[in-house]
Amino acid sequence: MTTGSRLIDWHTHTWLVDHFGGNARSPSGTEVERGSPERLHQAMQSVDRYIIVGLQVPWVHIPNDFIAAQVKASNGRAIGLASVDPNHDGAAEELERAVTQLGLRGLKLSPVYQGFDPRTDRAWRLYEMADRFRIPVMFHVGGSASHTAQLEHGSPMLLDPMARTFPNLKVIVAHLGQPYMNETVILMRKQANVYADLSARFHRPWQLYNGLVLAMEYNVWDKILFGTDFPNKTPEEAIALFRGLTRMVEGTTLPKITDEMIHAVLYQRPLSLVGL
Repeated sequence: MTTGSRLIDWHTHTWLVDHFGGNARSPSGTEVERGSPERLHQAMQSVDRYIIVGLQVPWVHIPNDFIAAQVKASNGRAIGLASVDPNHDGAAEELERAVTQLGLRGLKLSPVYQGFDPRTDRAWRLYEMADRFRIPVMFHVGGSASHTAQLEHGSPMLLDPMARTFPNLKVIVAHLGQPYMNETVILMRKQANVYADLSARFHRPWQLYNGLVLAMEYNVWDKILFGTDFPNKTPEEAIALFRGLTRMVEGTTLPKITDEMIHAVLYQRPLSLVGL
């Protein structure tokens, strides 16, 4: 690690079994107990800062108060993103409470899981609030393993009207928008305020490699953020898989993702990129 560099995990989760209604597994097959606060705080000892992402979708409800408590327990190392469901009448009021009273510093939305078109009026009200509060908005678009997910709302292109209307609102597309990585990269190229994280992609190296080659060819490498999607992966596991991409195409004429490029993603993405 070079002087002044900092490793930031831009996408982590933590929860209690009760947040899943007592279910031992999530719809994606994750053992819920792996996401305990104790395991998160232990795993994040290897990073400088980390972002805890809230989640309020039909199959899991993590209270924003719980996210705020985990941020407080991190001794200043964690930043919390609130989650609200635009379909609920009190979403705007809950976002305001999460920011002004709980100290959460961003918003996580999931059109696919929460079942809403990102262009609807209710969602638009939340963008206006985020723009006013100067907090970033993270989106789960793209694919999902949940049977109830609404993939018709998953195209990253649906975020373009919002990104056009609020040019100062920082937007993070989670998971590089998988499987719509082409669309995510094109959106990042078009809109200066749009970024993407790599969370939950390291276990699919060929998919990730192709998405990163697109980011390289469209010259948006500087907008790619590291993230583990803990408990999906620990930082050590994710970094090892990330570095493995340099070896995957050795001996071929395919484009190379160099160690220097990987180092830049890991250590040269300050929180200030999105106003944190």
